[in-house]
Amino acid sequence: MVATQFDTGTDAPNEVIVPNLVNYWSGPATATIGNGTFVPGQPTRDDRVSLEQPRTAFSKTSGSGNNSASWNPPSRSGSRRTPSAGSTAVR
Repeated sequence: MVATQFDTGTDAPNEVIVPNLVNYWSGPATATIGNGTFVPGQPTRDDRVSLEQPRTAFSKTSGSGNNSASWNPPSRSGSRRTPSAGSTAVR
């Protein structure tokens, strides 16, 4: 998992959330395919990390062949700025 800034408009300070203010945790897999054993990088909220650097969502500890995992990661912003109107998009 990696992120750049979250932006709602023109890059004005009140329209930007930088990655180090976003907490992320992978949570459990919602689906897996194959015979691999998948281990979440951050299983619970208590394991959350900031997105200021790339993070591993899942590791495969055993299995062979084609394997994949799907997940629905929660994230929370630690920004204390006054929000602006508009929708947020990852750049």
